[in-house]
Amino acid sequence: MTIDLTKALFHPGQNYPFSGEVEIPPQEIHGDTIRFDAARLEGTLFSADDAIFLSGTLQTTAHGECAVCLSPVDVPMNIPFEETFRKTAAAEGEESEDFTYEGKTLVTDDMATTLILLNLPMRFVCAAGCAASAHLTEWDEEHTVWAEESEDEAEKQQPGTYRPFENLKEILEKGENL
Repeated sequence: MTIDLTKALFHPGQNYPFSGEVEIPPQEIHGDTIRFDAARLEGTLFSADDAIFLSGTLQTTAHGECAVCLSPVDVPMNIPFEETFRKTAAAEGEESEDFTYEGKTLVTDDMATTLILLNLPMRFVCAAGCAASAHLTEWDEEHTVWAEESEDEAEKQQPGTYRPFENLKEILEKGENL
């Protein structure tokens, strides 16, 4: 979405409403493809000095798969925002959280994509009572017994147990003896 800044630049400090839609391309996140409905942006903007200040809300729906049962999941998103756009980018080596604009137009595509990605849930779950999650239990630190600490020899020797750092102690001890 492109916003015309002509009025805001000629009348600094005055609020101007804006609204429109931004198409967000599908995103590959941790091996999953997340799709989005068109993002609806609504709010106000004003200019001051060399900056344009936008505030408002972004609304969209993210479409992914349940992390437990892989069924389709729709996550509605309603994200309030306050963002700053500057005419000049940050100097080289200097970091800035502000977006940039050129001339008398402001493009909101990067801002919308950034807001959506920062507000996505860590994982999509179809429902709190997902049927596939019935066999899962919450981690209990107090009652966990590691295979190495168990007195049951069969449990210590479970062939299906993956221990990627099992030989690390031995390798480090050999390294110390060098």
